[in-house]
Amino acid sequence: MRWFSNLKIGTKLISAFILVALISVLVGYVGISKIQSIDTSYSELIEHNLKPLGDISSAAVLFQRSRAHLRDIFIDTTPKDMEAHIALVHQLDKEMDNDGYFPKELARTKSLGYSMFITEAFFQIATLAEKTDIDIWNVVTPSGKSLRKGIEAMAPYFLNEKQWTGKQIEPFSFTGSIPIIYMASMKYNHPEYLKAIEKLKKKDSETNWKQLVLGFIE
Repeated sequence: MRWFSNLKIGTKLISAFILVALISVLVGYVGISKIQSIDTSYSELIEHNLKPLGDISSAAVLFQRSRAHLRDIFIDTTPKDMEAHIALVHQLDKEMDNDGYFPKELARTKSLGYSMFITEAFFQIATLAEKTDIDIWNVVTPSGKSLRKGIEAMAPYFLNEKQWTGKQIEPFSFTGSIPIIYMASMKYNHPEYLKAIEKLKKKDSETNWKQLVLGFIE
């Protein structure tokens, strides 16, 4: 270090300032990188963990409302009560848009899953209503909304004709929706839905087999 000792004081000061500046730049770079990393993690936390809590709450409310409707369908027997149950389907006027989608569900972080969930809820009501001779399957609201329009809006996606462009923070499988897809194929004469079901079953079997093999290897 004798060479450094022989340097002039001005040169030493300049060198020290340059060294401090380089250290400051390095510390600043590391700090900004960490801040960006924290910001990304925080955004993911909000998007993947906190926002879905609101969706889960809404789904729970919808589920309890469906259970209440199903209970009332079996308890009530008068023609006036039956008309009131059919009028429930007219909620589609508020929930569904003119294309058969549910705007409130499209705004969620798992829009595809919740769109199928609300469709399934209406299908369950229609299925049980049959036991009391109430036909909800073919009810059309004054603005043209219906269960048929709702499932046909979703058909291009489980038929794999189109890709879902709404927000969906995790993969969604239509395998769990096979029962309502089957009901729709029977109620609305869509034999192509049955082909989609076969593909979904085959894909699900392949996925389970791969998971089994990978699990055994690991």
